[in-house]
Amino acid sequence: MDEQKLELLIKKDIESIFNNILKEHNYIFPISAKSRSGAEISDYLEDSFVEYLSRNPHNRVYNPKSAPKGATKNPFDFCFNYKNENFGFDDLIWGDIKATKKSYEDSNPDLGTPEKIIKFIMDGHFCLIFVFFE
Repeated sequence: MDEQKLELLIKKDIESIFNNILKEHNYIFPISAKSRSGAEISDYLEDSFVEYLSRNPHNRVYNPKSAPKGATKNPFDFCFNYKNENFGFDDLIWGDIKATKKSYEDSNPDLGTPEKIIKFIMDGHFCLIFVFFE
């Protein structure tokens, strides 16, 4: 398997899905964005990811889920299974959404916690994806 080609394909697929979500909303979200605006944006995009894929099934991305609501220490913002028969690949992928401002330098990605990543790997998975929005 050519891991770099698979990685590029996964990134392109996820980028395309989020670009379509942004276009559907005309790049404007119905959120207050006053306190913890990055968290509000991420929460909205997590749900939009699941909704988008339920309306527009993808041939490689399936079983999308957003982080459970109410808890702030979830190991992922969204997750999905990714299948590509050409590469013999079918696995769960955790995703982390980061909405940042250029002026904001201090950030703590959910997936940045080593214990969460180690448990994910020990459970037999290895793919993580960070999606940055500026």
